[in-house]
Amino acid sequence: LRVGFVVEYSPFIIKRLISGSTSEFMSGILVDIWKDYARIMKYNLNFVEFESYGTELGERRYNGLLGEIANKTIHGSTEKFKITSNRIRDFMYTAPVVYASDAYIVRQRSIEKFTPSSYLVFDPLNIFLFILIVLIAAYIEQLIHNLRQRIIFPQFIYGSAFTGTTVAGGVDVVTLKSVQEQCRRGSRKLLLEQDLYFNQEKESELFGRIISLPSSDIHVNGADSEDAEMLCSSDEFAMKTDTFGARKMQLHVAKNKSEHSQKCKLTSVSPGPESDFPHKSIISSSVRTLNPYAFFFNYDTPTRFIDKFNEVILKLYPFDMITCFYWRKYTNRNMNPPVEPKFAFTYDPIKFKDVQTIFIILAVGLFVSICAGIIEKFSVTPIAQRKIEK
Repeated sequence: LRVGFVVEYSPFIIKRLISGSTSEFMSGILVDIWKDYARIMKYNLNFVEFESYGTELGERRYNGLLGEIANKTIHGSTEKFKITSNRIRDFMYTAPVVYASDAYIVRQRSIEKFTPSSYLVFDPLNIFLFILIVLIAAYIEQLIHNLRQRIIFPQFIYGSAFTGTTVAGGVDVVTLKSVQEQCRRGSRKLLLEQDLYFNQEKESELFGRIISLPSSDIHVNGADSEDAEMLCSSDEFAMKTDTFGARKMQLHVAKNKSEHSQKCKLTSVSPGPESDFPHKSIISSSVRTLNPYAFFFNYDTPTRFIDKFNEVILKLYPFDMITCFYWRKYTNRNMNPPVEPKFAFTYDPIKFKDVQTIFIILAVGLFVSICAGIIEKFSVTPIAQRKIEK
């Protein structure tokens, strides 16, 4: 069974050289699916590397890897291909393996955090409010006879008037529309993992013209380390990939200990409001909608082979297993990123629990003063009056 692939795409396709040998050991999520299929069907599996994915030249005519499948030089592909109407016509295909959408990632520009309240704990208005609340508290003390309410009242004073130390920070939000405008002006360049991701239809819509490779505005590296270094070294680059590729790059930077990556955080570009790219737009649908990807076979492949492959996918490699168990198996990390804050700015006041010891001391002092007042009223004062009468 001869299966084609184009590039290493961890964790889906991983190519490792065996020490002391020129042979290669293939592993990864998509490779494992093929291995299980070959084991069940009792095939010997042989992986063949090609230089390009291929484009459509005419009806059932393709070049690259797709052309080799169409010409029956190889049986199928390790790569996942997006299901389109023309490919449905020209190939046999499996059930969807993964769902992904197009994604752009850039280096997140952060505004340095600052602490204005380190210099001014109370602003003038809060000083006035604090004095006013203390006066109100003195009046309320005449009305409240419940000791518990008296003790907790300082917490309300603190929460109402005491500002504490604030830490504010922010990020420069980047939208796909802004990336489009920057690329048109030449102030931002695109990084591509492979030229497959940059098809002519989306390219035309995004830039209003066809940019053919090679171009000074487009870089095709194919190496995670090179792409990460370029993204982290400058704000002029934006990387075109998919949702899996974006997460893979974010994990790569988080794990890398280089000088650039220590202060670098990659973030996905926001699609922006739907009005920027109408609903029927190719760009809008590819960025906002997860599209199905499947394995492709030549058109004359018997249906029973496809059915058996689908059984392997649905029983052993369902989508939720790929994005959790198998993803973690090869990356040692969760597929889904931690929840990002929905606000650009943060406000972190000193919490009451951080200074509650002070108020506990005040509460104890209040309790002692109340006890002293009770003793004075019912014990000391009558004794003093009797002495005066004598």
